[in-house]
Amino acid sequence: MHFVDFVSGFSLLTKLFAWIFLYLFHTSDPPLVILGRAFSKTETLGLHILSSIVVVFLINVRSVLSSTLMVGIAIFCIHGAFRAPRIDSLTSRKMLLRPTSTASLRNHVVT
Repeated sequence: MHFVDFVSGFSLLTKLFAWIFLYLFHTSDPPLVILGRAFSKTETLGLHILSSIVVVFLINVRSVLSSTLMVGIAIFCIHGAFRAPRIDSLTSRKMLLRPTSTASLRNHVVT
């Protein structure tokens, strides 16, 4: 992964945490105060939207998304390769005791 991709991913994660912190965990707090200036909820929302647009357009989102997708697929494949399948003993016994299709047909034929 290139340094630019790392910075881009860090920028996206920073924006995500900013949205989560200021809106999902938001209670009825007083207005946001930065450098002695109080921002209303509308101004805070506008600043978030504007900074999100700037972050998305200034970074190379395509390379970040493709590299994270490849890492996710690799983790998924490695997990699937090393995971031992769970065999339910009750289900496997039912499958073993189930009659074959021809045997079940012979049992249902009326003579």
